[in-house]
Amino acid sequence: MGGDIVAAKNAFQEAYELSKATPSVSVVANAPLPLIALAYLADYECLEGNLRNAAKMYEQAIGLAEKWGGQSSLALCFVQQGRASLLYEWNDLDGAVSALQECFRIGELWKSPRLLVRAYGLSALVMQARGQVEEANALIHRAEQAGRDPYSSPYDLGMLGLYQITLW
Repeated sequence: MGGDIVAAKNAFQEAYELSKATPSVSVVANAPLPLIALAYLADYECLEGNLRNAAKMYEQAIGLAEKWGGQSSLALCFVQQGRASLLYEWNDLDGAVSALQECFRIGELWKSPRLLVRAYGLSALVMQARGQVEEANALIHRAEQAGRDPYSSPYDLGMLGLYQITLW
């Protein structure tokens, strides 16, 4: 969308409404289209600081995944990562760990460095917040290993650096 966040948000909202109204759900990469759109909409809510709205959307997306068979989709992993970030921010560390466990399950299934780097990095922050420094260091090491995958992107490596700096 050329950096136009408002236009992108509107496009995802329209996609969500259209796909929700369709009796047969379209699927992309094992993810129902409404789930993908809702995952991005929740992320936009976070960017705008509407964290309660984002949390509701993440919960709604989890319900859609259960309803339409997207329990192993990449989009559900993004939803769980967003949800885990919010829960971490709200100091619900147990909730964040639970959401991240779903990320690990899906990330391992898809062998996705992007999913795993973020899940391990965020898990390291959660462990550090719990005072479990050794576990946090082990998780950031696992994030580094996932980041060495030949399919890692500069974005993945940037996220890894961000998690490392935050831990320090």
